[in-house]
Amino acid sequence: QLYKTKTTVFFSIMSQEETRKKIEILLNGGRHTPTEISRMLDINRTTVYRVKKRLADGTTLKHKRGGGRPGKVSAAIKQSAVHIIKNDTEISLRKIAVKISDRKCMNISKSTIHWTLRKLRYSKPFPSLIPLLSEKNRHFRIAWARKNINKFWCRAVFADEASFGLNRGRVRMWTKAGVKRFQKTTKHSPKLHIWAAFSSFGTFRLCVFRRNLDVAFY
Repeated sequence: QLYKTKTTVFFSIMSQEETRKKIEILLNGGRHTPTEISRMLDINRTTVYRVKKRLADGTTLKHKRGGGRPGKVSAAIKQSAVHIIKNDTEISLRKIAVKISDRKCMNISKSTIHWTLRKLRYSKPFPSLIPLLSEKNRHFRIAWARKNINKFWCRAVFADEASFGLNRGRVRMWTKAGVKRFQKTTKHSPKLHIWAAFSSFGTFRLCVFRRNLDVAFY
């Protein structure tokens, strides 16, 4: 059965030898081309041709052990790193390395964690902010503007207020390729308000304050 999963690491489930075995079965079936097999298994087409050449030469499909030292990052460490960033999307690489080192009783650097997560297609970009203006309100504003487009606006005063949150701004979050993150913000966090207005006669004085702009204060 050909499948992929979103909750666990793909390469820990479907090893290289299992991939070669599936390629061998599909090639021996004679019903699919190398291009079709690469799409079905979500792998590079060169891998299919390499397995096909091995089968033609009569060589084994088992993995040839390299001459260098064994890899330090096991499947358990990969799963542990993914589990950590799913529970804390803002955690740093240094803290991930410290946690895994304490759990596995081994010394692992943050650069190793960085390359491990990068190979698993995880990155740490800025999340997208959720807009405060809904689609329904946008339609209402456009309808109001079209309704009042021919009014005499020379005697009108245009005023607006901008609020700047005093809490922390956007932070980077761990996310896998193709998954979009959203950052939640508090509704009533401490803010600094700025009010300004203008008309056809000129601009008004800029007002800076912290209290809520109610009717009496306005």
